[in-house]
Amino acid sequence: MLKMLVKYVMTLTTWFLLSNNAFATTYPFESSVVLHGKIMMIKSLHPSAQFSGGKQPAIVLNQRIIVEDSNGQIKTKLIQLISSNHILYSKLFKNNGKNITVTCNKLFRAETAHHTTKVICNVNRVQYQ
Repeated sequence: MLKMLVKYVMTLTTWFLLSNNAFATTYPFESSVVLHGKIMMIKSLHPSAQFSGGKQPAIVLNQRIIVEDSNGQIKTKLIQLISSNHILYSKLFKNNGKNITVTCNKLFRAETAHHTTKVICNVNRVQYQ
């Protein structure tokens, strides 16, 4: 009986540790967050030939996150970075492959054809490491 109980507990522990969401942090959409990862350039999937294939900065997160609202959850490890601050935005392109900490004013769902990932970060601040 004790052996069965130990085996059951070990099975549950293994399942928990291997679960995709075991260590994922959940954030609400429209919230301000700090993310850690590496800058990567992704290809635009825009349907117009003018924009298709263009480079867009994104962050590959060190750890998967879950972003949710009343429309459901999105589990992701890749988030497109945007900013109205042109100096900050252009520096992202020059630092491709570097580790960063990004402060997002908010996370939101992709809204237009210019948005390549399902979750978008409106960048407020970037710290390069």
